Amino acid sequence: MLVIINNHFTQSIAISGRSNFNRYAPFLNNAGYIRAALLRDPFEELAERLLFLKLLGKSDLANLIGMYTRGFESLLELARDLPLNDQKAMTAAFRSITDEQREAIKSPMTRILGCNIGESPEHRHVPIALENLATMDVVGTRALFGPFKELLAGILGANIFGDEVPTCFPSISHLAASLSRIGVIADLLEHDRALYSYVEQSIDIGLAGSEAPSKRETQAI
Repeated sequence: MLVIINNHFTQSIAISGRSNFNRYAPFLNNAGYIRAALLRDPFEELAERLLFLKLLGKSDLANLIGMYTRGFESLLELARDLPLNDQKAMTAAFRSITDEQREAIKSPMTRILGCNIGESPEHRHVPIALENLATMDVVGTRALFGPFKELLAGILGANIFGDEVPTCFPSISHLAASLSRIGVIADLLEHDRALYSYVEQSIDIGLAGSEAPSKRETQAI
């Protein structure tokens, strides 16, 4: 990863996955990269991950499972057998998850932005994550994507997204709503929910202070 970041022969890079911010941020900053974060509702993010794992677990593409489930192997069986249309059964399934599965679900956004490698998300990591977000050039949410795209285009000097917008399928929204009603899931996403709420509040404050004739729905923090 560091070899890619420190490659002086390229002007942009794309890194996919859950890379630890604390580890790579100094190198990205020294290399002069523009850093942006587009956050997502924690329940929606978990819903999409579980649905993807469920589909992958039932597919015949066994050779792809290791490639796309790294770090989430423990959730594959849970997701594959998850009774999506039965709220009570789904609640019971989550109440009986293993410690390893709990750790795999636990506040991934806080883990990436606030924890050091090997740490488990705790309340103390939320302000660290907020401080790290404050060092970025643009921060927004998927729910308010348009203005985020506009701000990023202004900094980059180009609209890299074109006409693309984030897509949330009805099945994901439905599962996210179901997950939000399960106490054990709300507890496991506690720190991500707090982090996401603080970011939303910060954006709202920025909007309230905006003098633009039309509301800007995101801001650089």
